[in-house]
Amino acid sequence: MSEAIAETTRKRIISAAGEVFADRGYEAATVREICQNARTNVASVNYHFGDKRKLYEVCLDEARRQREALFPLPAIDDGLPLPARLVVYLDGILGRFLVSDPTSWEGRLLLREILQPSSAGRPLLEQVVRPQFEYLAGIVDLMAPQASAKDKAFACHFVVGQCILFRTAGPLIDFLTPELGPFSSPVELQGRIRELSLRIAAGMCAILGKDCTADMDELLRCSLPRFISA
Repeated sequence: MSEAIAETTRKRIISAAGEVFADRGYEAATVREICQNARTNVASVNYHFGDKRKLYEVCLDEARRQREALFPLPAIDDGLPLPARLVVYLDGILGRFLVSDPTSWEGRLLLREILQPSSAGRPLLEQVVRPQFEYLAGIVDLMAPQASAKDKAFACHFVVGQCILFRTAGPLIDFLTPELGPFSSPVELQGRIRELSLRIAAGMCAILGKDCTADMDELLRCSLPRFISA
């Protein structure tokens, strides 16, 4: 087998496996179905990847690299006021969740792994999801150093919940509250992401209550346009 043919076969297997894993999950997916969709045999999968677990890990890594290339997180200047840093961070995370093709297997696979973690997907959570969550937790610590650990955790998971809600329930949101705008459509989505970032940041401050030292009102009223580009 030539190197070119081998690479073409490998890419075809990854594409077919990504679709199956995104639709069925790691446990329910079978190598037989993947082979059928890839128009190859089990021996070819074993040759290129070793086993189903390794193939799944490769698919996750391919999905992660594709998403990071398409939707890079913005660089955040540590010299910015804390609320500004928070909004820049939220813009980036919401962009990854919302500015995407809902039919692509890469986005669907990553979302499935986040919602229903598998044993094979643990490295993704440790290497990608946890650092992003810990960065957010670091901002919250600075915004509300006296808040309880429980309040800080709720503030962070409020962000996670909003990201998942607007990523998975866009059509329902459009139906129930059309005044919010079409979150299931790419039309004017960047502006809606900014508005959502600001509202999520304000919601986090409300969760942290009197312990939140960030002056969100003053920043939104006077300074935000200077710090964050639209």
